Amino acid sequence: MGRPYLSNGDLLNLDDLDMRIIRELGGSPLWNVRESYSNISRKLGVDEETVRARVNRVKQYGFIPAWRMMINPLLIDCREAHLDLEVREEEHKADAISKVRTVDGVHYIDDFRGKEILVGICYENDESLAVKVRRIESICESSKLALWTSRFPRPDVRMSHLDWRIIDAMREDAWRDLEEIGKSLGVSGRTVQRRLTAMKEGKAVYLSRPPDVSVVGGLMCNFLVFCPDGQKKRAADQVIKSTFGRIGAFHTSPEEFSSFGISCENFSEADKVTERLKAIDGVQSVRMRVVKEIVVVDDWLREQIAMRL
Repeated sequence: MGRPYLSNGDLLNLDDLDMRIIRELGGSPLWNVRESYSNISRKLGVDEETVRARVNRVKQYGFIPAWRMMINPLLIDCREAHLDLEVREEEHKADAISKVRTVDGVHYIDDFRGKEILVGICYENDESLAVKVRRIESICESSKLALWTSRFPRPDVRMSHLDWRIIDAMREDAWRDLEEIGKSLGVSGRTVQRRLTAMKEGKAVYLSRPPDVSVVGGLMCNFLVFCPDGQKKRAADQVIKSTFGRIGAFHTSPEEFSSFGISCENFSEADKVTERLKAIDGVQSVRMRVVKEIVVVDDWLREQIAMRL
């Protein structure tokens, strides 16, 4: 049975503690794919039962359908880029997104209110990235607003055929029961745990948490913060992470940009957050976008795993 229809009064309202717990569970690339509630409770200074109850609540509402397992792009000799651009005609946006999904290497699309989208792309080299960007620009009939890359640590693990089978089994639900996975693969749950630990410690896999923003009261906002001075950017990133309590996800590895997902009650609060971000030393500009939907594209990862199986 699917989730029942939610009226405005039934929407999930997230507070600072909710967002901090969600962030610990996988708000940014998370290498510990089996983070325990007890560890989270110690980090946040709350009891374990509170953490468990908060997680169960957001799951019940469907905000976090499942934690997905992703592979470090460097594991397959790829890198990751993020392309920010607009579609020329908003009424054709849905059609453009459906076509962008088919571009090789695209693994997510953030659909913002209005014309703007953000596309996650895995690519082999600068030439292949340029080809993919040009194709997406052609589909959207507009030029890029921003393009930046993510930095991943070099993976340090010798991948086996079993490892790829484990990733395939956990691709859509990274918290599946390990005994169940082992049984399906013909090995013990302890073997699955041992290989999963090796992949985790070797920075080969991480969690991705694509939330369902339609069940949340208020606005899920993405703030693209531009800081051209690298030294000031590092300081600004720390100020932002320590100042704003409702950060659910962030990416600070790009050299000139940082992206922060912040929950706001309304547009007035979003405007205030924008002004506070602009006032931080080193911040040159801020672009605020309201997230409409996060589209997960499975094709690329499924194909990469299939090639190794």
